[in-house]
Amino acid sequence: MRVYGAGTGYCVITDSNGKKVTTQNAVVSYAPFKITSQPKGGYIVDSGYLDMYVTATGGKAPYKYKWYWNGKETSLTGNGMRVYGSGTGYCVITDAAGNKITSNTANVTKDIFLTSNYCNVKYAGRFINCEGSYIPSTYEPLRIYVPTSGGTGRYKYTWEKYAVAYYGGQEAGVWQTIDTTSENCIDLDFDDIIYTSTNYDAYNKPYTTKHYERRIRCRISTLDENGNALATHMTGESLIHAFDPAVVNPYDPNWAGNWE
Repeated sequence: MRVYGAGTGYCVITDSNGKKVTTQNAVVSYAPFKITSQPKGGYIVDSGYLDMYVTATGGKAPYKYKWYWNGKETSLTGNGMRVYGSGTGYCVITDAAGNKITSNTANVTKDIFLTSNYCNVKYAGRFINCEGSYIPSTYEPLRIYVPTSGGTGRYKYTWEKYAVAYYGGQEAGVWQTIDTTSENCIDLDFDDIIYTSTNYDAYNKPYTTKHYERRIRCRISTLDENGNALATHMTGESLIHAFDPAVVNPYDPNWAGNWE
């Protein structure tokens, strides 16, 4: 005998002489009605959203789902809910026998992910926007920053430099990854790109100086608890020149080198 629901069953067996025997009762019950996967909260960044789901087993099918968001009943009747802002959500599941189970409450936080439009360098005790900045330097590495806030509070910084290459005699440039870090700063070295230029002093006498030039940008991602990127911002290109300290005093905060 095949059965599809809860209940009891037994069998009466009769032989060819008409004698009968009866089996013991077999009791069939539904599996325990329980939630096997709880809805999960997390972060929503910028204009994103978060999907949460619940799954149940046992009891008597079919199930009915009733979702609540910030304490108020929603019109959703499936096993998932999509949300776009901060709050709390949970689900009440009812089986065909009228049994109810309630999921855990999932917490959702929405935050705006903010980064600087350009990299920054700290010089003479203050941060300077590196959009085309001219930085007097002793040719020691400069520490470059990208101010970041919001999102999940977990970030990944992929620092890139612009490298010049030649293909078929033609100059071409490509962006190359310098490093990937969890910190919002990196020490930038200028040792591989050198330029020379001729200038004139106050007495109109020519002199030759050298300087280093670096084009840099940074791709910043805010991460979920598993290290997956929820949102990514790219800074603009920062063009930084570091001049020969024999000509420019690197410790003079009033150096007229066009900070901006």
